[in-house]
Amino acid sequence: MARRVEEGLIDVLENSEWDRAVGPFWSSSRVARLLGLSDEEVFERSQRKKLLGLVARDGQLVFPSFQFTQSEDAGDYAVLQGLEEVMTPFATVPESASLGWMIASWLKVGQFSLDGKSVIEYLRNGNPPSIAVSLSRERAMFWRT
Repeated sequence: MARRVEEGLIDVLENSEWDRAVGPFWSSSRVARLLGLSDEEVFERSQRKKLLGLVARDGQLVFPSFQFTQSEDAGDYAVLQGLEEVMTPFATVPESASLGWMIASWLKVGQFSLDGKSVIEYLRNGNPPSIAVSLSRERAMFWRT
């Protein structure tokens, strides 16, 4: 367990339905370290919907690891290409404790318009984000009403 805490993995959510659906989750400090940001920058990016941060039951901000990629050559981490554009429309949805979880679920569910692939799968396959952005605009509009 000490190693998992040291690595920034979140044990609290392990073995939960959410962990199976949209996890595993990384801590703010791990995300900051891997992206070369300060903890404050990570928090600000999550507030602006440039990173997907979720509020855990204990109030801790956690980050689904599916939104990050690691380069094969240098091993550097980055946000999945196209995800920021997809996330942008959700900044217009009123904030709530469940919003991040709703977005995470939506990103991982197969979409008819993407031939049954999830938005995350679609972006990981190197597709341009334009169709996924259109879908996120529609979803954000639905959640605003």
